[in-house]
Amino acid sequence: MKIRMKVLASTEIQSMDCVVLGKLGQIYPCILNQFHPHCGNAEHEYPETYSAVDWMISNRVSSRCKAVKEWLAQQLKDFYDHGLNFELSVEGIFAEIEPSDRTLEMCQRIWSDIDAVVYGRDESLMYANMIDSYLNQNFLRVRAGGKLNSSSANSIYFRISSKDYDWRDVIEDFLWDVFGDVDNMPALVWIGHDAETNPPEIVLFEGSPEELFDKFDSKVLASTKFS
Repeated sequence: MKIRMKVLASTEIQSMDCVVLGKLGQIYPCILNQFHPHCGNAEHEYPETYSAVDWMISNRVSSRCKAVKEWLAQQLKDFYDHGLNFELSVEGIFAEIEPSDRTLEMCQRIWSDIDAVVYGRDESLMYANMIDSYLNQNFLRVRAGGKLNSSSANSIYFRISSKDYDWRDVIEDFLWDVFGDVDNMPALVWIGHDAETNPPEIVLFEGSPEELFDKFDSKVLASTKFS
């Protein structure tokens, strides 16, 4: 099953099986790491940070999280201090993806004043954790067809990674906006706080759309322990 929807940041109609849903109902293509936008913890930075940074810049949400630019500046400064030019520095940061035009533009602006960047690896880790917290607090993942891998199953999964925020209205609006009618909605709706973020897994709701709308009166809220 595919979710057919409009990505609110553009006029394109997207057909995909995994998307990111924002607090204001914004729908975006999923971050490259579809399972969990986790950028690091107190001990070390995860390699997924570059993917989250490019996603935030390309989808015009990076301005709400100053740590994005600071993290990117730290990475560029590190390569610059090791004698690499701009092209090789960008390639080193985004080794596994092609960065968006908006990301390249931000890199160019930082590079033009690279000597002003104060480098420190501990600060890079701090910024990665700030990015991680921002993503988890402001977005959830929606996956069609299966909790982990998409299939023909008639189900939809809302995977929450935030702390103390009630997603119920956002989820209900999403279902109505995307599917239009209860008869068109997946037979099974799963809402939970998964173990990838903060074990153990917590199931907040599992049932039909009718049960969600008519009988389920609890808040859709999970509590994540950020590092």
